[in-house]
Amino acid sequence: MAPILGRIINPFQSGFLQQRFICDNGLALSMVLEEARAFHHKGAGILLDQEKAYDRVNADYLCAVLRRLGFPASCVSCVKSLFFGNSMYINVNGYFTSAVKQERGIRQGDPLSPLLFDVALEPFLLSILQDTCFHGFKASNGASADMVSSRDPPAVKCLAYADDVCVLLRDELDLYRLQLHMANYAAVSNAKFNEDKSEAILSVWLSLFGVGASL
Repeated sequence: MAPILGRIINPFQSGFLQQRFICDNGLALSMVLEEARAFHHKGAGILLDQEKAYDRVNADYLCAVLRRLGFPASCVSCVKSLFFGNSMYINVNGYFTSAVKQERGIRQGDPLSPLLFDVALEPFLLSILQDTCFHGFKASNGASADMVSSRDPPAVKCLAYADDVCVLLRDELDLYRLQLHMANYAAVSNAKFNEDKSEAILSVWLSLFGVGASL
């Protein structure tokens, strides 16, 4: 599964995929902040936090996304059998509970779980990336042009490492569009964004690295 997902998951997701590294998006965000400081860009960054991200993954939703990505029915059925509908016993201080049926969630510590979470999050990230009304952060032509090969640098809308997501906003319309995408994603996936732990990097890009605020 890992080699396949590395080819089909969007390039702004760097979590647990082959040839992608934890430092990739950290470096990209650092370059964005450097550009914002140099050219005094207005805007904001939103660091999203999901409540019990792995535990809330819905079985039917995950299987639907796998099918949409082109995985064969046999593979989808195998994933569903491995992660959902099974019974488990919980060890509490040396005593086992009665059988508990797993209806949702992917197990933390399982080597497949990070990949499956990348799959579950992909529609949310794509909804932002493919939204033509969402502007994101766009570098100026000039000092930052060496960041990309094109003379007209593409917008950076979001950066993700598994469930850690940073969304870059240009204006209030972007914020409105983000809230719309968050609501749609939560409605179909059972995800829940934790507003108390989500953070906003405010204009002008945390007053040049000095200010952060809770949403």
